[in-house]
Amino acid sequence: KAKMIAAELGYQYVYEGKTKESRDVLYGNAILSRWPINNSSNKNLSGSTTFGSDEMRFVLKADIEGPRGIFQVFNTQLNSKMVQSAVRVQQVKDLCNFIKSSATETSSPPVVCGTFNATADSDEIRMLTGKTVPPVKDLVFFDAWE
Repeated sequence: KAKMIAAELGYQYVYEGKTKESRDVLYGNAILSRWPINNSSNKNLSGSTTFGSDEMRFVLKADIEGPRGIFQVFNTQLNSKMVQSAVRVQQVKDLCNFIKSSATETSSPPVVCGTFNATADSDEIRMLTGKTVPPVKDLVFFDAWE
């Protein structure tokens, strides 16, 4: 669908999918942009074997060449089961470490989006927004919903 939507809009896109072996279902993340996407990469997030979950979660990164320079967009989906807050906390740590390792000296602030499957007052969202100790020093994000 990402390819079809991007073509309809005249946008660039990157997509990465993971197959759930038990169901032969392809899940994935996409980033669409009206500006050129110079590079993309992805990183698996914790959770599939460590916590006994079969949700194959990862983060997709795109370096986008915007009118004011290159900026990075990260798109992810965290585990969805309500009882898996501990998994999502570890996934947020993985996400933040990936963002830190991807940063360049000329980078604009990163854009992080996706499905976090957590409420605004959850530990995982509080870590991202600096309302508790963030997993990476000085790396906090503004919640666009606030």
